[in-house]
Amino acid sequence: MPQKWFADELELSLSQSEPSKWLNIHGDVVIQAQEPFEHQTAVVIDDETLHDYVSKFDIEPMWVMIAERNTWPNGNNDESCWRRSEGIVWREGGAWQKVAWNKDTKR
Repeated sequence: MPQKWFADELELSLSQSEPSKWLNIHGDVVIQAQEPFEHQTAVVIDDETLHDYVSKFDIEPMWVMIAERNTWPNGNNDESCWRRSEGIVWREGGAWQKVAWNKDTKR
């Protein structure tokens, strides 16, 4: 969910009836967390609100992704493996750019 400073700059307030939603001064949903699915959660923001915000402050948003998964190929912790995936996406000169990497660890 948004940091307090970001919610304040967008003039958002937490919905009294649905704590996963943030509303603007007109009562419209601007930011909302999607229902978790298999331990995955996504937070979405209204495109027009984001566009207005980045134009006002002359900035470009950067999207950061961090994910981890683990496996037990032979069914015990001596054979477990972890993968941490990270990435950043941003727009530069009208084109999307990205950097992504993985770190694999055998435990």
